[in-house]
Amino acid sequence: MKISNLKYLLIFGILASYKFYSITNAEVCLQILRNKNEFESAMYYSGRIRKWNETTKEFDHFESLTGNGTLVCTVDYLDNITGQEVIVGVDTMQPYVEKVTNDTIDGYIGNIWNLLEETLKFKSTYKNGTGHELDLFSSSGCNVFLGAATIDKYYGGYYHYNHQLTTISYSLYTREVAARVSMWWYIRIFRPDLWIATMFYIVGISGVLFGMYRLKKKACSNYNESNNEFSELSFNFLCVLGSITGQGVQNLPSSWSMRCLILTSLTMSVLITCGFNSTLMSHLSISGTIMPFNDLQSIYLNGRGSYSICVRSKDGPGDYLKQIEKNISEKGIQIDNIINRPNCPNMDDKQDFKSKLCDKDKRIYFEAPEIFLSVYREVKHKCNIVKVAEHIQTRRISFLATTSWPLLNFRTAGILNYFEHKFISREFPDTYNSKFSSEVVTFEHIQLIFLGLCIMFIVSAIICIAENIWIRLANNSKVQRRRLSYKKRQKKFILPKIYINDNTFKLPIRIDDFHNIN
Repeated sequence: MKISNLKYLLIFGILASYKFYSITNAEVCLQILRNKNEFESAMYYSGRIRKWNETTKEFDHFESLTGNGTLVCTVDYLDNITGQEVIVGVDTMQPYVEKVTNDTIDGYIGNIWNLLEETLKFKSTYKNGTGHELDLFSSSGCNVFLGAATIDKYYGGYYHYNHQLTTISYSLYTREVAARVSMWWYIRIFRPDLWIATMFYIVGISGVLFGMYRLKKKACSNYNESNNEFSELSFNFLCVLGSITGQGVQNLPSSWSMRCLILTSLTMSVLITCGFNSTLMSHLSISGTIMPFNDLQSIYLNGRGSYSICVRSKDGPGDYLKQIEKNISEKGIQIDNIINRPNCPNMDDKQDFKSKLCDKDKRIYFEAPEIFLSVYREVKHKCNIVKVAEHIQTRRISFLATTSWPLLNFRTAGILNYFEHKFISREFPDTYNSKFSSEVVTFEHIQLIFLGLCIMFIVSAIICIAENIWIRLANNSKVQRRRLSYKKRQKKFILPKIYINDNTFKLPIRIDDFHNIN
């Protein structure tokens, strides 16, 4: 038979998560699937389609029907494909299949196809496959289609000759919450009303200390505390503020009434400081180990609809969400309002997905681990990603083949295991110490504190230098004024001793007059 007649049907496929098709004798199946309408009417009755066999004089039935408009038939294909040139359409999706050149492909499915090509001794020419598979075959665009897709209809379990490869499940991913540090992060530890109460407390205690010291001064004229520093309102404010920061009070007042206020200030300051520190550590610990949601429903409920769920709309994840949308909507949850919002990247476009993966928008990515991690590994140095939930809609991956299909020996030889470990990885890179988890205190918080300390050191150094320069200038100016004043006084008067008739008198005489006398 001619290779042009081989464009409609395939001999095997990967079900549940992949479709991987080869060619078979189209003469067997073309009489049944003349158009899509016949396929739609027949696909729900697996195993009930028959064809008259002239050799055996009996009806042969097709073993099963696929969900994409093709039939898989129990025929011997080895003599049909050996030595032929096959046009293969490739729907690129890493890590399953990727077209490298017109003569080579790579990936999990691609390497299995390369083995088939070598075993069955045929040659393949690869081209980019886009659009629906049936349209590609009908337009003579290709003889074989290699791609990745999901079959989620209930009749997917009617296939007879299945060789299971592995199982996969979808997972939820998001950016690490604890890593989102901003300059206002520590202020948000306390509620606004608690910050207002703290400020009122500082101002109130400072005012009471100031007023009480003034009363003590009026009552006792000789009363003095700490060099009379409590008479300044600013000193009282700094004293209370120092108590909150853990510095305490330099000198304890002698008055018991003021001592009680100072002790009250220290006690309240300890409570506020301990409350802030404990809340900070609790918040870091909780946000580092527990996410506020663990499934699709809790994303909508606990996230108050602020999170967006980003999925591939044209493949398995999108199909799964469409299936559960009706059940969830009955509970009053409109999950379609948060799926693929405008802030989501195009999950079908790897470059767009990679460029926006580390953005700080509130996004949840619903994807298979091997597909998501193949993109995340390229940008893992820019952000941290955590796995929120896994094992959602577990699905089986299997080959559909006849009893004479040589792929049944691939598992025994260890070839499939080799390709699976080489191309399909569901673990984060080994460079991460903690996989799929956040650290209790992240580096960003330590970095922010260190930056604040450095800024305070620089400000303190500038103030110190400015003070020293001002003091030096002030001292120099003062010394110069003293010298000028001293010289002026020396020029004006001198008190010499004058002897007249053996009697000594001290007379105020100007220096010029004294020289005239001489």
